[in-house]
Amino acid sequence: MKKVICDYILLGVGLVLGFVLVSHTASANSINIDGNFSDWGSVGSVQEFAASPSYPNNMRQVGLFVDEDNIYIYMSMAPKLFSPDSKESTNDYDAKSGSYYLSIGGHDMYVQIYFPGYRPDNSSVHFSVGNIYDANSYKSVNGVGDGYLERQAANGKYNDRWELKIPMATVKEVYGSDLPSQTNITFHGSNGGTIFFNGNVSADYSGASSGPILIAMVGLGMAVISLPLMKKYRLRKNGATI
Repeated sequence: MKKVICDYILLGVGLVLGFVLVSHTASANSINIDGNFSDWGSVGSVQEFAASPSYPNNMRQVGLFVDEDNIYIYMSMAPKLFSPDSKESTNDYDAKSGSYYLSIGGHDMYVQIYFPGYRPDNSSVHFSVGNIYDANSYKSVNGVGDGYLERQAANGKYNDRWELKIPMATVKEVYGSDLPSQTNITFHGSNGGTIFFNGNVSADYSGASSGPILIAMVGLGMAVISLPLMKKYRLRKNGATI
């Protein structure tokens, strides 16, 4: 009876290890929308663009990251001019509310973002994403995501930076179907009227990842393989032949 119990314990440990690996992998390869912003340096691809043709000295930092669950967007309005090393300053540091343009799988989508008016210095403020509209399917969904905005303040200078996420389920809802395999997603700096930054940033969506499934199978396989090895060890210990 004790041997059977040990076998079940060993199998359970293998399964738990597999699911722990799944959880760790999922969290290590994603962005947390929490007002911290530090994970954009390690996971998200952040690029620099001029704020606009009218403000070429002010550089925006823009990030776009996509996984099977969400689209993540990051922007820092004037990080270099905010730096203590910069002798310049700018009034172009405010996060700008408006209609932000995404092209997803051949569809033009517009995300309405209203940033909070109250922006305390060096604090993160939560905000909700207004709505997303698909100009191809003519579908619209309200309250599509959430984000955080922080106003950095030091030495008489300011910089707004923000991050948000849009659920992929909502994107598919306005798209009208599941997204095609290897869908290109582009975050455009202009919506055809307002220029938020002078450029575009892209990422690819490939659907649900098979990585967690494979890791869980490895954990289960380790447990199953270990069972006969333990039985062989017990037989040898008891002097039996194999």
